[in-house]
Amino acid sequence: MRPLFLPIRSFVVLIAGFVLAVSTLSSSVSRVEASATSGVAVSDECTGPLQTAPAAAPTGFSHRSAVVDRVQLHYVIGGHGDQVVVLLHGWPENWFEWAEIMPELARGHTVLAIDLPGLGDSQGTPPSYDKKTLAGYVHRLVADTLGYRHVHLVGHDFGAGVAFAYAAFYRDSATSLTMIDFPLAGPATNEQQLRALLWWFGFHDVAQLPEQLVNNRQRTYLSWFYDNLVLPPNRIEPEAVTEYVRTYCHPSVLHGGFELYRTIAVDTSDNSTLTSNKLMLPILVLSPARSNDPDAEKQQLLSIIQPMAAGPITVELVPQSGHFVPEENPEFVITQLRLFIEP
Repeated sequence: MRPLFLPIRSFVVLIAGFVLAVSTLSSSVSRVEASATSGVAVSDECTGPLQTAPAAAPTGFSHRSAVVDRVQLHYVIGGHGDQVVVLLHGWPENWFEWAEIMPELARGHTVLAIDLPGLGDSQGTPPSYDKKTLAGYVHRLVADTLGYRHVHLVGHDFGAGVAFAYAAFYRDSATSLTMIDFPLAGPATNEQQLRALLWWFGFHDVAQLPEQLVNNRQRTYLSWFYDNLVLPPNRIEPEAVTEYVRTYCHPSVLHGGFELYRTIAVDTSDNSTLTSNKLMLPILVLSPARSNDPDAEKQQLLSIIQPMAAGPITVELVPQSGHFVPEENPEFVITQLRLFIEP
């Protein structure tokens, strides 16, 4: 994979984040050890969030759930129209990352925002968190349970990986695919380079340790990502942070989030099989503008996808946004999706 486009400031922030995370989590461990000998209670950052009600659905939408292979999938649905848009969230978020976009898309479309299996308010544990397996659960919910046979797939972060797997391995069920800021696993993605640039890819891949260090410190740990992966002065709203922390305070959800990273090697293997049978459907790639050379940046993004997909592929760089594109620049996302999915 060609070098990722990270400005010096972003690289410094990422390194600083690793140091901060280690010091914060080490402090947490020290406090636990101290409490064991002193009897002093350690603050639990999940006590409040776990008592907080789930975020309300946008006007015109409703919370629903359905059981698929012993996993209860939570989704929020609304809108009207023959064209169906399926929204899949990333880490460390849930369906709520799409809240500002959903009402606009619902004007003329049926819209579903789904909590990925084992994440958000979905309950139960899938046998694996590789993206092909997760896509199978989403497909059985959308196509088999709800009866939507042809859908527009939109995914952010790991949700983009699941959306890609849905489109690639259930081709008759996908009308289009939109992927937002995600280094798609495959033959052109260097996983080791990714870990070197983004420290949490390596940390989250370690078995059990992240769960042990982050448990009961979810707000502190997750807030680093909400604070540092946005483009200043953007921010993730406090209401959204509380909603995300609420769900990741469940140990099974915290574990499931880290498993998304631990199955990247499986994703690479699965997606690499597509080089001899490339995905052919309209694909839109949205990525924050991260360099002073937009043409080279677009080509780099294309080079990651083209070994697995013939498209046609369109790449658009998102202005005034960091990683959390649907929340940082929802207007741009809405405009691009309407241009892409509407006839």
